[in-house]
Amino acid sequence: MDPSSLYAPGLNFVALGGALALLLLGFPLVRAIRKRERPRFSIAWLLAFVVVLSIGLYGGVKWWTFDPEEAEWQARLDQVLTKKLLEENNSGDLRLFNISLLTSSEIHVFINPSLDDFESKSHITLSNLSLREALNAMCTSNGLEWEACNEAIYIKKKEDPDPQHLPIVTQEWEREIMRRLNRRGSFEDIDVPLTGEVEYICTLPGIKFAFAPELLNSPIKPLQFCPIQNMRLYNALTWICYLGDAEWSLKPTPDGKGMVWIEPRKKKPNP
Repeated sequence: MDPSSLYAPGLNFVALGGALALLLLGFPLVRAIRKRERPRFSIAWLLAFVVVLSIGLYGGVKWWTFDPEEAEWQARLDQVLTKKLLEENNSGDLRLFNISLLTSSEIHVFINPSLDDFESKSHITLSNLSLREALNAMCTSNGLEWEACNEAIYIKKKEDPDPQHLPIVTQEWEREIMRRLNRRGSFEDIDVPLTGEVEYICTLPGIKFAFAPELLNSPIKPLQFCPIQNMRLYNALTWICYLGDAEWSLKPTPDGKGMVWIEPRKKKPNP
């Protein structure tokens, strides 16, 4: 699918807001020209004009933040999830079921480490279902959840944390780091510690990185995940940290170039 052929949401709101704004401006201007007087505006007209401008502004923001590659991935994911399971699949192994089905369609699947020793509560027979329906059935029967984001599907327990959001950038050095992490990479080694994976990701675009002492002093545990193919480096970094119970952020450095900082995931207080 060509990303340039995808419809950019927000354009319709920009067009609608612009057309309505011109229409609203036309009424008082035409009336003023006909009567040869200064244009007069009522409060109701002013409120309507503000609402119309807000519609165009909303569309402009949606248009500016539109990511063709992300939209392409979402469209491809929807196509994969609508495929039917023609062969009967009687499976109680959630990990094998999802990895075998979704990775065969080049969709990355990540499973929260809390499910490493997970045993399915039920063995259900799946046939003549779409992949989305089968995935929903498998997760619902085992009290789990799944969601699609950051170019992947992830499966977790309801109480498990969600992957972190990308950092908000305001400085030029932050924009430069994110620009470098916007390139794509592939990772075949799936039995490497967190520090090794982060080093590989940051070395590709030539970005400085550092680890919190707590991570370096903790026992080394290899990460288990499906091979990553052609994924943006900042998304790959997010998933690697997620699987390693860590999170990443951007920190300034004396030379002004900044670095990627990896630290243990902050535990949210119980409500």
